[in-house]
Formats: sequence, structure tokens, C-alpha cells
Amino acid sequence: MRHLISTEVQGMFLTEENGGGPTFDWLVIGFHGFGELADKQLERMTSVSWPQSTLCCSIQALHPMFNKDDSPGASWMTFLERERVINDNINYVRKVIRTLKESYSWSKLAFCGFSQGASMAHRAVLMCGEPCDLLITAGGDIPPEFMDKDLSAYPQTVIARGIRDRLYRDATFNNDLECMKKNNIDVSPLILKGGHKWPVALTEHMAELTRTISAKS
Repeated sequence: MRHLISTEVQGMFLTEENGGGPTFDWLVIGFHGFGELADKQLERMTSVSWPQSTLCCSIQALHPMFNKDDSPGASWMTFLERERVINDNINYVRKVIRTLKESYSWSKLAFCGFSQGASMAHRAVLMCGEPCDLLITAGGDIPPEFMDKDLSAYPQTVIARGIRDRLYRDATFNNDLECMKKNNIDVSPLILKGGHKWPVALTEHMAELTRTISAKS
């Protein structure tokens, strides 16, 4: 007989402040790709100067692993117990946000994700219960369980793909774009140079969008 049991698992997240705090114009939460660690996504998010006070937070996936070169990494998803793992991940993100609220406050929220972390960013928008103002993803698709759901609650969104990306293929990218347009999402496609990467140009674009969105409110 098969049994499930809940147990404590230690998660980790990194933050970097741009501005005096503890009150910020933006909280930007990022999700790294498969086999990466939180510091990699934080490095991407802090590669430019943000135009407003910004608290950057990079959350590390709960499933540690070793890459083929024996370097440490982490994964957001497994093939086993998919629905349970998704719920665990979302509860984890909610707890991170609750923890941040103990020390900080912010006016607007953005989620961003690369590769496998792109799907986490999509899930965070719909499942975390936090008002979101911007979503930026690169190199990763909309989770399949969302394709037939009402996505009209999405914020302004940018989905990006490297023109030579062999993992996030052109057909999948176009399918995601069509799905979002059908749901009347304010979505902008962005084609980047190179392959499966998150370039500095994408962070620059994200930073400029936060300035534009804040100016409209």
C-alpha cells in the first residue's frame, strides 16, 4: 500500500535591494532554470540599474540535483507526483512572499522566469493569490494545465525566445502567444539573439517596463 506523508523541507531565497527600503516601488521575484541555482537568476535580475527602488528576490527550487558536469543545481519539477509537486512549489512561493512582507513592503509585483522557471512564473501569477503587474518569461512555455483555462487575469506579459533556442522551439512559442492572445492578455513577443539564454537586454527591457507601468498608475 502506498502512503504519502508531509515533512519539513528547507528552501532558500536570495534578495538584493536597489533603493533605501524597506518600502519599494517594485518587488521582482525570479525563478531560475533547470539545473541552475538561485544566484544565477539573481545575477540576471541585477545585471542592470533599475529606474525605481526595487527589491529583487530569486527563489531556489526545492529539488537539489547534480548536473552532468557534477556541478550542483536544483529543479522545480519531477515526473513523479506532478500535481503534488506543483502545490508544494506554490505553497513555497507563498511562504517566501509572506516572509518578505515581515520586513518589506512594495507597490507593485513582477514575476520572471527562465526555462523551467518560466513555467513557475506562470503558475505564480495564477496560483499565488498576489496581485501581479508584470510577467516576463524566456526560454520556457505556459504550463500545459493552463492552456484550456481562463487566463484573462494575467498582467502585462512579455514572452521571449532566443532565435536559435532548440529547447523552447518556435512552434511552442507561437502556440503560447496564440493562447495568450485568445485570452485577451496584453502580451508582447520578444525575439532575442542567440539560443537558450537570458541576455542582459531582456533585463533592460523588464526594467524599462517597470518604469512605464509605474508612470501610468
